[in-house]
Amino acid sequence: MTWTLGRKLGVAFAAVCALFVGALAVSLTFAGKANDRWDETLSLSAAQIGAETQVRGIQDQMRAQARLAATLDSRYERDSRPASPQGTRARPRSRRWTIRS
Repeated sequence: MTWTLGRKLGVAFAAVCALFVGALAVSLTFAGKANDRWDETLSLSAAQIGAETQVRGIQDQMRAQARLAATLDSRYERDSRPASPQGTRARPRSRRWTIRS
């Protein structure tokens, strides 16, 4: 069977279009995976912020306990009894990572 120039060009054009559609599908797949990883990174960031807030609250409580031991002043006793509200408030909005007090 002898192919005409138009038929050869049509088949070549269809092959190039199929190649571009395949490349587009692969590109969209990898872009979706990258978005999923970015969302995971943001959730880890929220968990880190929560952990830092909790550590700051614990440090405030330790500071109040040290001042109470050094001065025996009752205002530091109030701060050293319960965990600092700043530390117990640390709860990130992530579904996967939670910080429990």
